Amino acid sequence: MTFRYKLYGNHIKGDFYIYIDESLRAKLINELILTNIGNPFSFEDFLIQLNNKIPNKLSLEEKIKKLRDNWNDLRTYGLADMLDESEKTILIGEKRLPEGQKPREKTLRKLYLYTNGAPIDVAALIVLLKKANMTVSWTSPNSRITPASIRNMINKIK
Repeated sequence: MTFRYKLYGNHIKGDFYIYIDESLRAKLINELILTNIGNPFSFEDFLIQLNNKIPNKLSLEEKIKKLRDNWNDLRTYGLADMLDESEKTILIGEKRLPEGQKPREKTLRKLYLYTNGAPIDVAALIVLLKKANMTVSWTSPNSRITPASIRNMINKIK
């Protein structure tokens, strides 16, 4: 069973909230078979325990690993819009941005998924790109452009 509910949050403060109405509460209890057998069941305590299991922070390297591991499921649920121009999946290379512009997370996030570089290398490249106020360029798979190497890009920017 799939439920789509908005999650409200603030990355800087680390606050994330799902506003659960009675309908969603009933669906969750039913789906997870959380009925009152023996001890009284507290839905609020369940949510607190569930929330406490969610890590407060993930390193960039860990984010890359998690997104790679779960991308097929995320895409199935319509989350491809978390990427900029999702049809362009071939990395061309780095690109310096004009003053006043900053790299877009939606563009850099594609490095997580569409490169075969080690997560530690991809994380290092993203840090270098942001520091140098650069982004990356992408093209579609049917172009004849040769994909760029993460390691070569790191060496060029350092």
